[in-house]
Amino acid sequence: GQEQRHYEDVLASRLLARDNDHYRIYMKLRRSKIITVTYNTEHDVKYRRLGSSRATARSVATRIAQLDNAGTPQERELKVGSDSGYLWRLNAYWRYEAVNGGVLIECESVSLSRAIPFVLRPFATGAVEGVARESLERTLVGLRRYLIAQ
Repeated sequence: GQEQRHYEDVLASRLLARDNDHYRIYMKLRRSKIITVTYNTEHDVKYRRLGSSRATARSVATRIAQLDNAGTPQERELKVGSDSGYLWRLNAYWRYEAVNGGVLIECESVSLSRAIPFVLRPFATGAVEGVARESLERTLVGLRRYLIAQ
């Protein structure tokens, strides 16, 4: 499939299936903060029109597999449950509204990690939250850069 690199965190992407406004998408994601973690992910995305000037999209990750030795010939997926657990679930809710002179775009992203061991929580919780916040920020900045270039 055709790959596009509009977003810094998306290393690769392709359309797996489409049925009208319902898509299945593969993305290879990289998240960086203290450490860099790479994932193979699949997403169920549904778009919905709300009248002539508004639309929404809901993206739910249906598969998240952390990669070991990402970017090397030894790259392999770790078994779910035996990975770091930093990214366990990932949903995004987009809202679009046509306004005079452009389109307002709003994104709400929810990412969950599995339980972090008690002794690591003071250190890891802030890092996990920071990764999610910075990833969403990079997504929105990348989208803005792409739209301005059009």
